[in-house]
Amino acid sequence: PVSARAGDPVSPGATPEEWAHFALLLGGYGDLFPCVPASPDVKVYPGSALEGKVGKIPSVFAPDGYAHGLKAWTTREVIPEEAAVWARDSVYNICVRTGVSGVYAIDVDITDAALADAVSDLIVELWPKDQPLEWRTRANSAKFLVPFRMDAQWRKRFFKTNPDPANKDRIELLGVGQQFIACGTHSSGVRIEWAGGSLTSLPVLSPAQAEDIWSALGAKFSVTRLSDSDDSSDDEAREVSPSDKDQRTTISNDEWTQIIDALKALQSSAADNDRWSEIGYALLSL
Repeated sequence: PVSARAGDPVSPGATPEEWAHFALLLGGYGDLFPCVPASPDVKVYPGSALEGKVGKIPSVFAPDGYAHGLKAWTTREVIPEEAAVWARDSVYNICVRTGVSGVYAIDVDITDAALADAVSDLIVELWPKDQPLEWRTRANSAKFLVPFRMDAQWRKRFFKTNPDPANKDRIELLGVGQQFIACGTHSSGVRIEWAGGSLTSLPVLSPAQAEDIWSALGAKFSVTRLSDSDDSSDDEAREVSPSDKDQRTTISNDEWTQIIDALKALQSSAADNDRWSEIGYALLSL
């Protein structure tokens, strides 16, 4: 079957000029990846890891027109020649790899406009006055993202902002093993935007400054209890800072087998991607 790709009815991605701009901003193409924009026209192979994730993770089109994910994108080295091909193909959005690149982002994934405004007000209040503050937005949503540089290796952190289990609103700190869409078209059909027209600079935060901002956001907006102790009997979701080394332990082969068996048992009741993501994030705090 013929699948949508460059020149076909799929949402337009980033221009070559936008690729060049972000490469200049990040000091090269080494942490920039392509992402096939989400569209009903995009075809993926049945059973592919990209199913249900089109527009969310680094991906490209194969010669036969089907989309597929990029293998080992969280750690792989980007070859200049392949980056040049991606940049020429304006069908792709631009992904910025976080964590290992030294780039992080506060991702405010909140649909409530009033609450999102309150979050942005607090970020403005807490942000170091000697650092620029840049915002990624889109016209049809209250959601936004704030990127920054930091000399540290943090994994993802998150907390929910709505107590309703069916509500997915949350604030996330994107770190090692993740990425964000920096340029292109969102699955809703609108363009990704940056306040002022384009991301012009990346602020630099110290780990202490980032920790202070994250802690303040959690204290004011989290509906899940933040804990630094593993002996809690509270059933609410909790987050443990990946910087707290005393919270990280090794597990035996038997314990690992028990985790695998437990995940298999959950398969029938946690079939959607969002639910599996929540399970994965919870396991990161073990």
